This record gives sequence, C-alpha cells and structure tokens, in this order.
Amino acid sequence: MSFVRPEIIRPPSEHDSYYLALTSGCSNNSCTFCNFSFSNLGIRDLEDVKQEIDAMSVYVNSRRLMPGQPRIVYYILQEWDGRKVFLQDGDALVYPYPKLLEALQYLNQKFPNIQRIASYATPQDILRRTVEELKALKEQKLGILYMGVESGDDEVLRRIQKNATHDQMVEAAGKVKEAGILLSATVILGLGGVKGSAKHVSETARILTEMDPDYAGADLDVNSRNGTL
Repeated sequence: MSFVRPEIIRPPSEHDSYYLALTSGCSNNSCTFCNFSFSNLGIRDLEDVKQEIDAMSVYVNSRRLMPGQPRIVYYILQEWDGRKVFLQDGDALVYPYPKLLEALQYLNQKFPNIQRIASYATPQDILRRTVEELKALKEQKLGILYMGVESGDDEVLRRIQKNATHDQMVEAAGKVKEAGILLSATVILGLGGVKGSAKHVSETARILTEMDPDYAGADLDVNSRNGTL
C-alpha cells in the first residue's frame, strides 16, 4: 500500500517549521484519548523522502516546481524561513534508525542552514534507541523531542492504554537528556476523573520532577470516549 501523507498535527511551537513526513499515524496506536488511534502506522520510503527534500531545494533556490509532489509541499514552503523542520507524524523516531540518520544527513546536505529538527517521540521508541544513536541524531540537528506523558499514575496510564509506565518514561527522559536533546513533556489534566484526581495530580507532579523536562505543558481532556474522562 502506498504511503498516505498525514494531516499536519504538530506542537504550537513548531508553527513556523517545514513539516517533513517520515511516517503516518503512531506506533502505539491505542491511547483512548488520541485521534492517532484511528490510523495505522505507515512508514514512508526513504527515496520518497529524499525526492521531497530535492523538491524543497529546487523550489527554495529557483522557485521551480518538480512534478509528482503534492501542493502542500509548496504551500508550506511559501511561509518557511529555512530554520526549522518538524518530522511527522505521531512518532517519527520509530522510523528505522539507519534510514532516519540518512534522511537527516540528506536534509542537512541540502539545507545546511537548518537550525533545529524536531519530532514527536513515544517513550517506547526512545527506549529502543541507544544513547549513542540519539547523540548521532543530535549531531544531525535533532534538537528537541516532544513526549506525551499524559499522567504519572500507572493506573491511569494502564486505563488509557499508554503502554508505558511511570518508570519507563523517566528512563526515556534520562536517555534524551544524556544525548543532549531538549525534551518537551505534555500532560493531560482531568485524566484521573473525579475519583482518581488526587493521585493523578500527585503522581504527575512527581514524574515531571523526576523527568526534569526542558519544557512542560498541559492539555485538558474533554473527551469522554471509552470512559477516558
């Protein structure tokens, strides 16, 4: 089946980035609160990624359009200042490591003035990487990873089908920080519901203290699907 380019879902701080799709969907694909759970994981062919990077380069340098590229490529490029790239989709870090490294090397070859590359990352995919692999990606300007923590309460994490524990997320954060990559963590207010609110709050405060992310943000869960709220 051919790769289907995903819709643009990104952190607010990546609003001025170019959105380079390496994957679609999410490798976890089960969190009860998340729209990614409606789509299966897709892995884009590396040569297809390189062709898009080539098209980006041709357009930026000569304003020529290359055939075969979707309009969204050129739409994004019209507003892009060349500084930042965000790797789609829900966790581009799941992209096979040798190919991921090659994709970033190729991107930097074509755009040597890029300042930072960013991606969502699940704790599971971070834990699959060695610190040395993460450092190699950092050398190719992978500067920040966005991790959805959601809660520090293992019971809440089990109920929302996060498939990661409190301790695993702390371990993943340690790997990212050891590699010198910035970490942004997001939690969700309200996931504990009324009965579990106190523990959700206390355990989430504890995990953020233990993870010590460079940035932290909070969303509000107003989704009652499958009893999440």
